[in-house]
Amino acid sequence: MATTDLGPDRRERIVQEVRDRGTVRVRDLADKLEVSLMTVRRDIELLAGEGVLERIHGGARLRGGRVALEPSPKEKGLLNPGEKRAIAKLAAERVMLADGDRLLPGDTVAVEHDPARFDFRAGRPIGSAEIDHAFETAGAGSVLLTDPAGVGVRMDWDARSAWVQVHTADRPEPELHRAGLAVEPMTCAPDAFNSGSGLVRLEPGETHTAWCAISAVG
Repeated sequence: MATTDLGPDRRERIVQEVRDRGTVRVRDLADKLEVSLMTVRRDIELLAGEGVLERIHGGARLRGGRVALEPSPKEKGLLNPGEKRAIAKLAAERVMLADGDRLLPGDTVAVEHDPARFDFRAGRPIGSAEIDHAFETAGAGSVLLTDPAGVGVRMDWDARSAWVQVHTADRPEPELHRAGLAVEPMTCAPDAFNSGSGLVRLEPGETHTAWCAISAVG
């Protein structure tokens, strides 16, 4: 008989509780999670060993008693693991690099430039890849996002939107961090007013239309 390991999801909830409250008691966590005191103690010991939490008598707290602000990289890895298990497929061969914290538009390169981060043509888990980039589809495009069981959502758009912005929702707020995947079909590239890439110029009275569709999968 197949069993499901609930440990990762349970420990994610423990991390979230500690970040929300600063300090938590083992008994309170056991009651909330509906598990034994021993299970919670083992989880706290594991998280403490990984440097995520600090064990105290009868419970746990943030490392060094720090204020809950930006989650550490390890904490981010435990928050919203669903997106990391999500499988994405994007038919795009080129991506615009983004420079610095301001994400200024950079060179447009083949997705093979950094395939672990940008190449989703064959469909694969998103994992820990952090993306906030514009991809060039050079025509009609689509994004497919599913869980490992094949249940998810698909977005399609026409050739008038030759670019698509994809963002893995990497946020400093723990409750929002990687809570979803943002997908925005675009008629032009970022900074198109300067580069002219995909820019549509309309004369008085002219119109321009484009469409996209979202459908359930599985």
